Amino acid sequence: MRTMEAMETRFRLTPAAVVLHFKHRCDRLFRWSVVPANLHSRPGIGWGVPDRRPRNPRPGIEMLRTTGDVFERNQLDELTKIHGAANVRLAGIGTEHGRERVLPMPLAECFAALGEPNPPPFLAQIELDLGATPEVEAAFLARFGLDPAQVTLGVARPDLLEVRPADPAGSSGFSAGSTPADPAGSSGFSVGSTPADPA
Repeated sequence: MRTMEAMETRFRLTPAAVVLHFKHRCDRLFRWSVVPANLHSRPGIGWGVPDRRPRNPRPGIEMLRTTGDVFERNQLDELTKIHGAANVRLAGIGTEHGRERVLPMPLAECFAALGEPNPPPFLAQIELDLGATPEVEAAFLARFGLDPAQVTLGVARPDLLEVRPADPAGSSGFSAGSTPADPAGSSGFSVGSTPADPA
């Protein structure tokens, strides 16, 4: 079990922070993103990192989030119409942080679905929380040469996971990414970007 001290003195690595770093190539933004907010401007890993002041989001940001939630639900509805309800698995629709959205699917539920005789080809909003199991998190970080005593992992929630059936050569695979703009299209291997329609 993690100690409070360990949780408060480690960099917090998230998919969003990694994406922003490769997009902007800004070390200061990356450090601001991976240092926990309660450590900003404090001695240690937060030294020199500007403090993050809590403030209410601007109305335009809330409108974008709400529109994104509606778009995701609509696209899942379209996937269901095209592929059938049995082939699109989600934990449900509910209210999370005041927003009506697709609820996160626990990883155990995802594994159970994949272990079914006929697993659903589409699973939405899988919650990947490797940090919930310290030994799994440590093994993952070790693959990239990162010290679990200094780095912890944030939660990742890909919008959609597509399970591709085996091809004649016997290979199969997964595709993770954003909810596709074309529900009939394949999402390929795009991770964290809007999947393209191969047609």
